[in-house]
Amino acid sequence: MRAEGIGGYGEVWLWDGATQYEGRRVRLEGRRFAARVRPRRVDAGVGLGKRVPRSFLELQRQFRGRRFLGHLGVSAGAPLVEVEIESVQGSSDGAFDYLLSGTFRPLPAGAALARAGPSVPGGTAPPGRCSVG
Repeated sequence: MRAEGIGGYGEVWLWDGATQYEGRRVRLEGRRFAARVRPRRVDAGVGLGKRVPRSFLELQRQFRGRRFLGHLGVSAGAPLVEVEIESVQGSSDGAFDYLLSGTFRPLPAGAALARAGPSVPGGTAPPGRCSVG
């Protein structure tokens, strides 16, 4: 996977088996990235009713060390990747809830869909950690 536009913006999509996140990549260096994300809004901007964690410890529990199925918008034909979040904090950009940083690795074509459930996004995989690797 080529890191086109290092430091440039790109669309981001993450899924942990229960919640989808969408956002914008703000940095990409090798297999490391940083992105501003928010839970994906459905039905005219109405969320799914989950509360945004307010404390640092709550944020760490929600994201850190978890694996996500994702797309980091490296290029139009970029494959799905497995993402592991290493740090998280509240975003200073009002359009997004979190600033995440972590690492990623490409998945073989078709492997993510086979492990994630019948359909992505919105599959019926069990909630919690999405083990895609």
